[in-house]
Amino acid sequence: MTRIHVAPKVPGEQVLFLIESWEKDFTQHDDSTIFNSALPKDWKYEGFTLDAAPEEADYILAPHAVRRMDEKGRKYADDVRAYARTYGKELIIFTGGDLQHDVFIDGAIVLKGSQYRPLLRSNEILVPPFVEDLGDAQPIELRRKSERPVVAFCGYAGINSTAGWAKFYVRNAWLDIQALLVGDPLIRAYKRGIYFRRKAMHALERDPRVETQFIIRNTFSGNKNLISLDPARARREYVENMRDCDLMLAPKGDGNFSLRFYEALSMGRLPLFVDTETVLPLEDVIDYSKCMLRVPYADLARLPDIVMNFWDSLSEEEYAAMQRQARKAFARYLRVDSFFSYLFGTRLART
Repeated sequence: MTRIHVAPKVPGEQVLFLIESWEKDFTQHDDSTIFNSALPKDWKYEGFTLDAAPEEADYILAPHAVRRMDEKGRKYADDVRAYARTYGKELIIFTGGDLQHDVFIDGAIVLKGSQYRPLLRSNEILVPPFVEDLGDAQPIELRRKSERPVVAFCGYAGINSTAGWAKFYVRNAWLDIQALLVGDPLIRAYKRGIYFRRKAMHALERDPRVETQFIIRNTFSGNKNLISLDPARARREYVENMRDCDLMLAPKGDGNFSLRFYEALSMGRLPLFVDTETVLPLEDVIDYSKCMLRVPYADLARLPDIVMNFWDSLSEEEYAAMQRQARKAFARYLRVDSFFSYLFGTRLART
């Protein structure tokens, strides 16, 4: 049993989801977020405890995530590092937000939900986000392999104003120019997810070998302040779109990660993952090639050929096996309770 002590909380600051769910006091901690208000019925942490006394703990856990290394973030990181040193313990600290790839903290184990591979440090561990376990809510139905693969997407990919289009083109052109001037192609991967979503959909829609089922929203549907349609309808269409596909298009969002990537795995659906130099959780444990199709972002112009080469190479049995493996990977390692049970209860226990 790995013993973890939670450092003192700062009044008024948002507490980590891990701590809320451990204390069985989980409520939807972000009032602007829709679709993450409940834990699955069999939610369970194993192999570690968060209620150890500091003197007896194996690790100290910072109770709040660092979202940016401004004056406030640096002070908090310094404070919890000093607290951990007081007891001679190693510190575990989370980062948060869409720009957490730029948050670097020394002297601790840093848990991140998003990072670009060339920026990954040896003390950083990638963690999955908390998403609804769609396979927990309904039975997993394996799809039969058809002649044409069905590629689906439902979400924010539309631009509904002249100003929006202008901003879209200017920002992406500037990143392309920077990449050329600096000689660093990684800069192109910093483009927002809507760029990669639109480019991938445009390539697939033009190819008759692929059946596409795209529902394009002009606003982000996961936020109460941004959604432009009835939330129940939005979620129903999203889940049905995922259920009825062979490949779920899953590029990044504003951060270098995709919520629908994990939701697709939870339903036993194969993500068509646009790889923007993305580090996925437990890459040394999970063989992701057995449950998804990973396409480098620089190859999106060839996306239909890549999809068809992949699809034609699969037998009916292999396609079914990949669907089962998708669900297995999520349930065993990527659902948040499973992930932390493995990370804290198994991996950190060995170090």
